[in-house]
Amino acid sequence: MNKEKKNHLWIPAEEVTDINKKPTSRNKDRDISFESHGAKLSQGLQEVLSVFEKLRAGDSLSEEDVMIFKVILPEGDDIANRKKFLEDEGLKINVVKDSTHAIVSARKDVFDSLQGRIGRYRQKGTVKNFQHIDGFEPYHGIEKQTASLRRYLEQIQEDISVDVQMMLMPHLAPDVQLKVEKKLALKIVEKNGSLQREPYHLTDGTTIIRAMVPMASVNDIADDQAIYRIEQTVFFHNIMPSVSSSLSSSLQLDPSINVDELPAVVILDDGVEFPKGLESLVPVHWKASDCATPPRFGGHGTPVASRAAIANLGWNLMEPYIKPRAKIIDANIIDGVRTSSDKVIERIKEAVEVFAPVAKIFNFSYNAEIPIEGDEMSFLGCELDLLTRKYGVRFVLSAGNHQLFRVENCLKDVLNDDDCRISEPADA
Repeated sequence: MNKEKKNHLWIPAEEVTDINKKPTSRNKDRDISFESHGAKLSQGLQEVLSVFEKLRAGDSLSEEDVMIFKVILPEGDDIANRKKFLEDEGLKINVVKDSTHAIVSARKDVFDSLQGRIGRYRQKGTVKNFQHIDGFEPYHGIEKQTASLRRYLEQIQEDISVDVQMMLMPHLAPDVQLKVEKKLALKIVEKNGSLQREPYHLTDGTTIIRAMVPMASVNDIADDQAIYRIEQTVFFHNIMPSVSSSLSSSLQLDPSINVDELPAVVILDDGVEFPKGLESLVPVHWKASDCATPPRFGGHGTPVASRAAIANLGWNLMEPYIKPRAKIIDANIIDGVRTSSDKVIERIKEAVEVFAPVAKIFNFSYNAEIPIEGDEMSFLGCELDLLTRKYGVRFVLSAGNHQLFRVENCLKDVLNDDDCRISEPADA
């Protein structure tokens, strides 16, 4: 028996908050009138149908006879609890927005059948599981636009073109998705817009289209059923670290440390260039396939990598030898002062595919200039989550950059300013 004393962490009772466990009653009947509740559900489906018929002629999903709409559950319920019921009713869950809201799709004949079953539920109380659905609603184009895009469109009075990215509805059938890509490309051109590049795909296969679209046409394009979200294209700017410790060419590694045995950290940046005495800490230099050599190679990536590789960098610099905690894989994905989010997404994806077998920690220390708004995750944030789940990697992300210290008088004022919120991709 090990009698060695163990250290314990004592928490004062006044710092402990008791949380009452509330078991979910998934099958408990709600205290509602089937007749009035059924009428509410029928009204919601009728509104969905009205929007579908109104926009059907020019919709990219019109030939597929597919309808997209929202399902809303009562407060306290969870989409996961009702997933089987919804699927048994022929509804495909394309997106779970939160615990009580989902975007679903159904063929028109399935939708018609759903209307009939709701009618019988209202009249006779059959299919009692409908009591756990709080409502059905159309998924309007205005809801698909991010808060920052809507505000931008409201503030800019002149009709200029805006650089946007459109995420198609996730989990469309591959053949349907391909047809939709082509139809939306034609629609964008018809609306006097232009594609910025070929459509690209997230790790789960979801399509994203980047285009220049006249502001007057954004709402019309957003009304297309196949579009899930639209956001203004984000650019990541090369901002130098606020504190930069130069790495002298005279620095030497501690000879007792075997670099090969150190864990690897992938630095997703504009390159890493350590001095000669520390070169062995960066055994791999790699560049994304479409990435050019940046004008100031390693200007941002080198300071970032030095902090990842060497703990307490300032103290280490005063010692005879540098004692690293990790070796660095230099993954060059930034090639200019401004790099668009679509390029960042594709390059990070490529880097993870290459290095996931040998490294599990990936560092990306860039952020969008504008803080996040609302509760929707950015496209880059979505991709980082998808890569994490697929490859079992972890991303170390910076929270954001701001200059509030220049205009605010104290920390409290900084924290109360909306601009101090985290920015993409810290929402991942």
